[in-house]
Amino acid sequence: MDLHSSIDAMTDRSPFTLVSDRAANLAPSVAATVASPLGERDAADQLLGLFDLLLGEADQNVLLERFHNWANRCGLADSVGFTDADDELAVVLGEQRHHRALYQLDIDGSTLGAVTLSRRQRYSEPELTLLERALGGLARALRLARQLARAQTTAMHDGLTGLLNRRAMDERLTQELLLSKRHSSALSLMIIDIDHFKDINDQLGHLVGDEVLRRLAQAFRACVRESDLLFRLGGDEFAILLPRTGLSGAADVARKIRETVEHVTVELAAKAGGVLPRVSIGVADLLPGDDDKALLQRADTHLYHAKAQGRGRVCISV
Repeated sequence: MDLHSSIDAMTDRSPFTLVSDRAANLAPSVAATVASPLGERDAADQLLGLFDLLLGEADQNVLLERFHNWANRCGLADSVGFTDADDELAVVLGEQRHHRALYQLDIDGSTLGAVTLSRRQRYSEPELTLLERALGGLARALRLARQLARAQTTAMHDGLTGLLNRRAMDERLTQELLLSKRHSSALSLMIIDIDHFKDINDQLGHLVGDEVLRRLAQAFRACVRESDLLFRLGGDEFAILLPRTGLSGAADVARKIRETVEHVTVELAAKAGGVLPRVSIGVADLLPGDDDKALLQRADTHLYHAKAQGRGRVCISV
């Protein structure tokens, strides 16, 4: 593949538009077009250098920082600002200048966001042609990063409740355990089981069972801090990881969850055919020498002890 074919692969292969709202102080004769040919080989080399920086990077902020550094080195922009079309996140890198060019990045019918570039001097037509080809590569890199982020989110979340799933728990438990040991901070884990949930599914069907799972997941979320991590492990089993929380504090949260569920299940009783779902909860805290399996096993043992004692209970020891 020759030099220009490599560049075309990054800029011209799928529908892409740059909507430029140039400031009045920019030269009015400058044409905004993605298809303009590159007139100099050094410009093509600069583009290939940029694409090498962007390819394979999945973090949007890193992509924008690399684009800004490249544009700054090439003298094309002192500052690069980006406004995300999805969450209105505004990022401004570098010192803003008087002469500006605003571009909306649209690719395959979707708006990625708006890029604002500024510098002291006016832009020439060759410079804008180079810049717009570069923005084409940036747009594709941003799109790939978002697709990867969405795929990762889907892979780590339970589709029914929106909570993190078992795969996510395996990763986060290991991470939080390492952080807890590094900073000598407390860490607790609770495992929650919905009592008699099988009866609801068997007697009333899975649609009612799904509604119970969703409502109870909302109740769990309302009882914890933003920093706590909620997981659906599968079926009617859930887990909550509580960083910087000892056994006593975690037990208090567990009791709050049990009481909240009792109020919520009264509302669900009509849908659940008179069955009042309650929860059994096993709680354990991190002890010296524990690994993730030991902490999980102890919380699991406490859960089954709570169920053996009559269900609808919180157990922190055996």
